[in-house]
Amino acid sequence: MLKNLTSLPSYKNPNLGLLYFMVVVLLIAITPSNILNAQALVPEDKTISIYFGGGSYYIDEEQESDLVRFIEEVDNIALYQIEVHGHTDNIGSRDFNLYLSHMRCEAVIYELTNMLIEPETIFQYDHGEDDPAFDNDIWQGKLHNRRVDVILRKLAM
Repeated sequence: MLKNLTSLPSYKNPNLGLLYFMVVVLLIAITPSNILNAQALVPEDKTISIYFGGGSYYIDEEQESDLVRFIEEVDNIALYQIEVHGHTDNIGSRDFNLYLSHMRCEAVIYELTNMLIEPETIFQYDHGEDDPAFDNDIWQGKLHNRRVDVILRKLAM
């Protein structure tokens, strides 16, 4: 830890302070998880969203059927890396929402492994209430943020 901030070059030169700040922000922005999350979908990628009730990680029959149909439509699942991204709305504490997104991912992974997909091919990302795709200030946005996105990324061969 730094004990004396006056020893930093930015103390004597404010422009260096701004430069240091920009470098730190850049380093935070390009952490591996952010790079992964920022990957654009390519045409070979396939995505489905599984939706949940508020505060729940129960997958209803309709959502389960949609997931099964989605996986069955893939010609050769072994050619894909599977990403499972759990999301929540912003109701409740940050810790609870992180737990809830984790449990939603686990529920989807359970269904995927029941379809004989190898667990080591599945990568789990728990977002909680962070990175909402929809506006959490409106009810419809909250409903759409209560989801798990399953992304199949075509492996480079």
